[in-house]
Amino acid sequence: MNIEYIIIAMCLIATVVLFIGCSQEDTAPAVTDPEKQEQSSKEQTTTQSETTKEKFEETEPKPVETQIDIMETATIKSLGVASNSAEARSGAIVRGSDGKFYAVLPSLGFLVCYDFEKDTSTQHLFENNTSGAPFKSFASQAGKFYTGANAYFYEFDPVVKEFTAVIHMGEWGATQTGWGFCEDDDGIIYFADYPKLYLYAFNPTTKEIKNYGLIDETQMYCFSQAADSSGWVYSAIGTAEVNV
Repeated sequence: MNIEYIIIAMCLIATVVLFIGCSQEDTAPAVTDPEKQEQSSKEQTTTQSETTKEKFEETEPKPVETQIDIMETATIKSLGVASNSAEARSGAIVRGSDGKFYAVLPSLGFLVCYDFEKDTSTQHLFENNTSGAPFKSFASQAGKFYTGANAYFYEFDPVVKEFTAVIHMGEWGATQTGWGFCEDDDGIIYFADYPKLYLYAFNPTTKEIKNYGLIDETQMYCFSQAADSSGWVYSAIGTAEVNV
């Protein structure tokens, strides 16, 4: 009997020891690999960053592309041919001193002035120059029209419909005048000549011409000019030699 009790007691002790061992294993803190722990932390941080970025992108206002049709309210209307009897050699739209708009079209030996408001046109012969051939035209801020035909320089007023200045440029050696018109802040009109590339200035108040001399000794054509507020005149010239 004593032996049986001893055996039973030993079995109970073994069971208790086994139970205590299992309990300690369940409650003991887990020992992890430091490298795996660092990688797990980085993955968690990346996930949080991506989540924050997604939330920011959802709340951030997105730019809206807007297309504007500039022709939506504009109307282009063809007024047709002013006169099919002659060739228009340049031309200009002039806002006259009366605030109205005029189209002035020079041709061989004359010019045509078209009144947009009245839908009427008038023809005006070049004085003393029935074969004059214009090449360039210009509309000034004061409402005057300018052109050159052969050696003549013309100022035309579309409001009164007459030439207000007719100047023969022969005394300056001009043969084909009226190239590269431009205007400065004082209303002085600048232009050039062909084939001798002289620069001239016309004063609309005094009707006087001033010769500033040769722009270039080789080039013959003045394509365009511009005058700045500092008193300089800039000329685009050619085409006697390579100069691009």
